[in-house]
Amino acid sequence: MDNAEQIGGRILKTVIVFAVLNALLWGGQEIYYHKDTKKIEVIETYLDSEKVAIDNLEQKIESQSSRIESQQALLDNYKTNGQVTIYNAGVDDYNDLLQTYKSDLNTYNQKLETYNNKVEEVNTLIKESGSRWYLIPIPLPGRSTRAKL
Repeated sequence: MDNAEQIGGRILKTVIVFAVLNALLWGGQEIYYHKDTKKIEVIETYLDSEKVAIDNLEQKIESQSSRIESQQALLDNYKTNGQVTIYNAGVDDYNDLLQTYKSDLNTYNQKLETYNNKVEEVNTLIKESGSRWYLIPIPLPGRSTRAKL
């Protein structure tokens, strides 16, 4: 066996050893963080569906806000023109709409707070369990990597 074949054999052995060590290291970390990884997946699924619900509720609130403003302007117009009977008939509808708006706004704020708490939780889990360690073959100082003649 000549010198080049010996060096090639050592390099191949080193590559195989580091590949096996990295596989064991990576696999061990995957097993160690398995519960956190599953929890991250569950939270991310929840966040995806909750984002849709929050967006829909936000659109509903914006629509209600426009309707409230329109109805308020209409009631003010009735009041200004002295149409008290029509004004009084519209007040109940306005109050119902306002109550629904307040209830939806309260629900929206609660959902948003819960959503933000879950985002913080998943970010913490990702930070704690998201990184992995690997071994990188680096020549040790003081050892010659040149072939001896």
